[in-house]
Amino acid sequence: MALKIQRFRRRKHARDLSFDELRRRCMDGSGQACKVFVARFTPLVWRTVVMQMPGASLQDQEEAVANTFSRLLANRAELLGKYNRALGLSPESYIRRQAVYQARNRRRSLNTVARRVEEPFEILEDGSPGQDTCPDPRLDPEGLLIERQELDRLIRALEARLPPEVIVTFHYLYENGMTPVEVAKILGCSPDMIYVRRKRIVAAMKEIMAERNKRGGP
Repeated sequence: MALKIQRFRRRKHARDLSFDELRRRCMDGSGQACKVFVARFTPLVWRTVVMQMPGASLQDQEEAVANTFSRLLANRAELLGKYNRALGLSPESYIRRQAVYQARNRRRSLNTVARRVEEPFEILEDGSPGQDTCPDPRLDPEGLLIERQELDRLIRALEARLPPEVIVTFHYLYENGMTPVEVAKILGCSPDMIYVRRKRIVAAMKEIMAERNKRGGP
């Protein structure tokens, strides 16, 4: 009982942190602080994205929201650490600017016929995690180009097979090009859990492709 009370007090304390202290803990690599940061500012980011992307699909809006937090919190909250109160911006205004930027980027990407995926959909026979680093597309002129429509079909197929937490992991790993360690810090879990989820993603993609091959089409 005493241990439960202690844990509750720690969680409550994290929720009540000031912005500056919360930012410092995110920069220190605290997964719990990152989770609190996301929970605290999700309503603000969602409102901003919806205003910037009226009429866009829920999936596209969700991606802009996820991109906002991933950029702010990646690399030990490097971008969040650049916030400077002396410049006259409130924390909310700074975060809103990042959400506007990501929403506009998403809108522009939707206007292209094809987009470059930051990491190939690596399918390993043994389901092992493979290499964490993403290949530099500048070193691979051929690249891996997937039409937006094809990518959307793949995501919908995955969503029908996998729980939401695994889909979120998919977006961070494959669309945002983050490493399992970075994703683990943002989601507040262990890297081993991200590796397990990635194996589930790989297995699901193998099933989807096998089914498509049997049908002879998408």
